[in-house]
Amino acid sequence: MLMAILNNKAGRIENAQGDAVSWREIFKAYEDLLTSTFFERFSYLDQRSQMTILAKCFDKDKLFLSSALGELEKIEYWPRFALINDQQSLVEPDVILCFKKVNILIEVKPPSGGEQYFEQWSREVRGLSNSHFKDKPLYFLALGGVSKGEINQQLEKLVNDFELLKYAAAKNWHELVPTLKELFVTSELREQRVVKDMIAALGLYNVSIQDFKWKDLALASFKTITLNHEYLSARARLKIDNDLKFENFSKANFQPLSLNSMTKWKLN
Repeated sequence: MLMAILNNKAGRIENAQGDAVSWREIFKAYEDLLTSTFFERFSYLDQRSQMTILAKCFDKDKLFLSSALGELEKIEYWPRFALINDQQSLVEPDVILCFKKVNILIEVKPPSGGEQYFEQWSREVRGLSNSHFKDKPLYFLALGGVSKGEINQQLEKLVNDFELLKYAAAKNWHELVPTLKELFVTSELREQRVVKDMIAALGLYNVSIQDFKWKDLALASFKTITLNHEYLSARARLKIDNDLKFENFSKANFQPLSLNSMTKWKLN
């Protein structure tokens, strides 16, 4: 369905007012569609890629997170929790990532429109604390709609209010794009396809996903290439000019070249 929407092939349907509206516009209007599209694909990634994304979200080392969380077991979408002694009887967070050792509760707001607020976070954590999810330590993530004003104080207060809650963090969607781009560059082909969908879904919500810049490539963890590299040595019979052969170069004692060293060059 995502590919049909991206390529304007999903057609149009009637809204409540009887007007014909494209699926593309409907998708952009509902944050729940972004939630399901992004986190469904998150579940398809291997653990290393999942930890890379979560490390950005929580500003933690991905090796630490991998050990602390364990493997992803399932994802719960829009669970409902009862509230006691509150003006609301129910609360419905967007996503719970159920890892083997930890649950991660995520409140999602669209990239444009909708603000995160402390009272909603507190109700969601309180509701979860009265459910079967209370059997594991909890992380909380506010994703999208984050204003940077007093966000750190609010996150600290949330952690202090609930013994179950171990970490709380907040990120806007555009902050994940550089991490997703690096994953796209460094991952295997199967993972690249999944990450590409995640980036494209964010693009539908007007999150900037502009083409890769030099600094993005320079930060990527490419393997060092030498003239003895397997892909180059396969062309060993290539003639460069006159009678000069490629294998003569491959025997030369060149120093390995990396993108980090290339960033020192001045490019026009």
